[in-house]
Amino acid sequence: MKSGLTVFITIFILLTSAHAWIIHVPADQPTVQAGIDAAADGDTVLVAENTYYENIRFKGKAITVASYYLLDGDTSHIAATVLDGSQSSHPDSGSVVYFINGEDTTSVLCGFTITGGSGTEIVGYNNTQYLVGGGICILNDSGGKIIHNNIEFNEINAVGKGSIGAGIFAASRIVIKTKATIIADNRIHANSAVSNTGGESGGILIGYGEYYVLNNTITHNTVTVSSTYKAVGGGIGYGSFLPTSHKVIIAGNIIAYNELHCAYTVGAGIYVLYSEQPGGAIIDADPQPLIYNNLITDNYAQNRGGGIGVWTIETAHQAGDQISPQPAIINNTIVNNDAALGVGIWSNHSHPMVMNSILWNDTAAGSEIILNDSEIDVFASNIRGGEWSGIAAGNFDIEPDFADPFFHLSAASSCNGLGWASVTIGGTVYYAPEEDFAGGPRPGAADLFVDIGAHESAYPCKVHPLSAATNGTFIHPQSDTLIFTADIGNPQQHSVQVYGKFTDLQTAVSDSMEMFDDGLHFDGQANDGLYGGFLHPLQAEAIFNTAVSIHDQSNGEYFNFKDNQYFTTIGPVTLDGVEDVTIVNEFVYFKLSFRNNGAVATALDVNALIVPTDTNIVHVFGNNPNIGDIAPGEVSYPQAFHIETQNNPAFVTIDLHIFSEGHFFWEDSVVIPLGAGTIQSGEIVPEAFALGQNYPNPFNPTTTIDFAIPYAGHVSLKVYNSLGEEVATLVSGMLTAGEKQVMWDGKDRYGKEVSSGVYIYKIETGGYVASRKMLLIK
Repeated sequence: MKSGLTVFITIFILLTSAHAWIIHVPADQPTVQAGIDAAADGDTVLVAENTYYENIRFKGKAITVASYYLLDGDTSHIAATVLDGSQSSHPDSGSVVYFINGEDTTSVLCGFTITGGSGTEIVGYNNTQYLVGGGICILNDSGGKIIHNNIEFNEINAVGKGSIGAGIFAASRIVIKTKATIIADNRIHANSAVSNTGGESGGILIGYGEYYVLNNTITHNTVTVSSTYKAVGGGIGYGSFLPTSHKVIIAGNIIAYNELHCAYTVGAGIYVLYSEQPGGAIIDADPQPLIYNNLITDNYAQNRGGGIGVWTIETAHQAGDQISPQPAIINNTIVNNDAALGVGIWSNHSHPMVMNSILWNDTAAGSEIILNDSEIDVFASNIRGGEWSGIAAGNFDIEPDFADPFFHLSAASSCNGLGWASVTIGGTVYYAPEEDFAGGPRPGAADLFVDIGAHESAYPCKVHPLSAATNGTFIHPQSDTLIFTADIGNPQQHSVQVYGKFTDLQTAVSDSMEMFDDGLHFDGQANDGLYGGFLHPLQAEAIFNTAVSIHDQSNGEYFNFKDNQYFTTIGPVTLDGVEDVTIVNEFVYFKLSFRNNGAVATALDVNALIVPTDTNIVHVFGNNPNIGDIAPGEVSYPQAFHIETQNNPAFVTIDLHIFSEGHFFWEDSVVIPLGAGTIQSGEIVPEAFALGQNYPNPFNPTTTIDFAIPYAGHVSLKVYNSLGEEVATLVSGMLTAGEKQVMWDGKDRYGKEVSSGVYIYKIETGGYVASRKMLLIK
C-alpha cells in the first residue's frame, strides 16, 4: 500500500513541478523560515526530519510547508519533524507558527509536531490585553489550511491578561475575516491556557470568520483561571457577531478529556459565544455554527456545561430580532461529561437546537440540559433523565447500548434508525449530515433510516415508528404516561366527579384516576366539559379497556360508560424484516415478518394490514393475513404480500397497521427499493457494476464520469486529493439500477476551485468498491 501511494504522489509532484519549485530544508535552505523566505506562491517547502527551534511566519505566501508526510502519508514523519517555539527571541511573540499577512487556504501547514509555544500579545476588544495562539496564531484578515499536524504541549501563562487559544488562535474582533481557515485531521493535545483574569480555549479558538474544523482529535487541553471569572471552551471556543454571516462547520472531531478549572466555567468540550453588532434589529436565518458528527466525551467543567456551553450577550438584543435557533447540534454523541450544572449542554440567554444526538452523561452531577433564560428545540434524541422525552419530538430516555468504547451502536441499540432526516423550525430547515463520523453514508447501508449519534450503525433499524402511538392505543410500559380525556355533557351544571378506569382484560385487575375540567388537557379551555387526567406508567404488559364513571354529587347518582377504548402495553409488535422481493412488471412480491419487542406478554392473534398511503401503490393483495401468536422477543413466520404499482417508481413506502385480537395497536413502515423493476423504458440494465474513466482527461475545468449499477442501492462517489483527503462528494444517496453519469466542475465541497494535480474518484455501492485517477491541468 505504501509503495503505491508513494508512486502516485511522486507522479503528482512531477506533474506540478513545471509550475512550482520544491525547496528542501535543510538541503537547499538551512531553516524552515529561510525556506519560506525563498519561496514564491505555489512553491513547496519540504522539511526533513529534525527538531527546528523556530517561530515561523508565512508572510502572506500561497505556499505549502510540509514534512515528508506529504510524500508518503507515513505518520512517523509527523512525530519526527518538530517545530519548537520555546526559544523565541521576544517573550511577547512566542507563537510557533504565524498566519498574519492575509493568507488563505492556499497557505498550507502539513505534517509537523508543533510545540513549545507561549503565545503572542495582542490588544483586543475594548483595549483588553491578551496572550493568544500558543501553537498557531492566525490574526487580522488571515486564514490558512492546517492539516495532519500534532499540536501539543503549548502553554500560555498570562498574568494580568486574558489567555486564549493555547493550541490554535484564529480570530479577530477588530476585523471581520474574509479569508477562510481549514483545521483538519490534526491531533491537538495537552495544550494549556493559564491566567489570573480569564481564559478561553485550551485547544482551538475560532471566531468572526469562515471556519472548517474537521476530523481532529482534541484531547487533554485545559483552561485554568485562578480568579473567580471565568474559564470557557476547554476543547473548542467559537465567537461570532449576530447575524452569523460566515459558514462555520465543526464536524467529525473527537473532543475528549478537556478540562476547565475556575469557579465560573462554561463549555468544557465546545463553547459558543454570540454578540450583536449595534444598529437595531437583525434577521438571522442561517444558523451557525453547524456542530455535527462529533464525539464529545469525558470533558470536565468545574461549574457549567460539561459537553457544550452556549452564551449570548443578551443586553444587545433588539425588539425586532428574528434569530433562528443556533448553534445546530446534530448527530453528536455527548457522553460521560461532568459538570455541576448542565453536564451535557448549558445555555445562557440563547436558543440552541439539538437533533439526532445522544446525551448520556453523569446526571448524578446535574441535569443533561440546563437553560438559563434560554429556549431550546430538541428532536429525535436519546437524553438521559427523561426530561426531554416525548412522542411529538421523537425524544426518549433509553440506555444507548454502545457496542464498544468508541461509541458505535450495537445491534440492540434503540438509537438505530430513529433519527430524523430533517426538521423545519420557523422556516429554517435543519438537515442530518449526509455522512457520519467515519465518512460513511447517512443513512447507512443497513437500512434507509438515519441513526441517532455520531456513528451510523452497521445494524438495521428494528423498530421504526413513523407515527409511534399517534393513535393512542400503544404505550410503553414503565416509561410512557397515559393521557386520558372524556367529553362530558352537563347542561344543568351539576357538581360532578369524573373517574377514568382501566382494566387488564386477562387478569381483570383495574386502576383508576380522577379527571378534572381544568383546561390543562389538550384544548386549554376550562369549564367546557373536556375532562382529563394523567396516569403514571403501567407496569404490566397487557391489553386494557377503558371506562368512565361519573358521580353526580347533587343527587348521588352514578353513571358508568364501559368499553370506550382499548390500548395495550404489549410489545410493541413491529416489522422485523422484508425478504424475497421479486418484481414482475408492475407487480411487487415480498414477505414480511414481525417481532414482539416486549419482555413478558405474548401478542395474541396478530395480523397486519398494508395501508396504501403511497400513491404509487394501486392495489394490495394478500392483505390482513393471520400471523398468529408472537411470544416476547420472537419473530413471526414470514407472510407473503404483493402489490400492484404505477408510475414506475424507484421506491415504495409500505405503511402497516398491526392488530392483536382484532384491535389496532401498532404502526410501522418500511421503504422497499424496486431496483431493476424501475428501469425506464428503453434503458439498459447493466449486468455488473462498473466505473468508467472520466472524460475528457486531462480536463479543465469540468469532466464527466460514467458508472453502472445492476440493481438499486446506496451509491457513494467521491473525489480525493493526493493526500487521500476528501475533496468533493459527487453522489451520496439511493439510486435505481442503470447506467449513470455525473459531472465534476473542479470545485471542492466548499465551492472553491481546486488546484492542478492528480485526483482520485472512488465509488462504493452494494459491496463494490473501485477507483480511478484523473488529471486537472489549468
